[in-house]
Amino acid sequence: MARAKRILAMAIIVATAGSVFPFAAAGAPPPCVPQRLRIVELVTIPELVQAGKPVQLWKVTLKSLEDCLTVLEVRERDLIVGRGVPYLIKAGEFSYTISADSKYRFQVQEHCLKVLMNVADAWAPVDPLDPQKLFCARYRPQPPPGGWSLK
Repeated sequence: MARAKRILAMAIIVATAGSVFPFAAAGAPPPCVPQRLRIVELVTIPELVQAGKPVQLWKVTLKSLEDCLTVLEVRERDLIVGRGVPYLIKAGEFSYTISADSKYRFQVQEHCLKVLMNVADAWAPVDPLDPQKLFCARYRPQPPPGGWSLK
């Protein structure tokens, strides 16, 4: 019984270095392919991030044509600012939270981010039809004390 639990646990573990995750359990949905997903929205939690404060979570809303499995990541250029765990992406439109890097802070007027997914042991844009799709957080002075928002 303990061996079976270890095997099951190993089937859902993902290496944080971006290596392949073995989702091949019998009856499990297939790995996600970018052509079947679209990003609807990326937001921060909290919605308005004040100067010097961290983003607590990233929330990405995806529209998928099928159930599938993947790992999601948020980057600003080549800097990883959020990395998720293995997700079961459901068919339809649903939101998923991604843990934010606790050391990451917004500092300049505009920060442009992209959402990537693990495909065959490599990081790829979620939407291959728009691989450069960026979500930009801009500093807004109102309402006081101001802060950055993706909306």
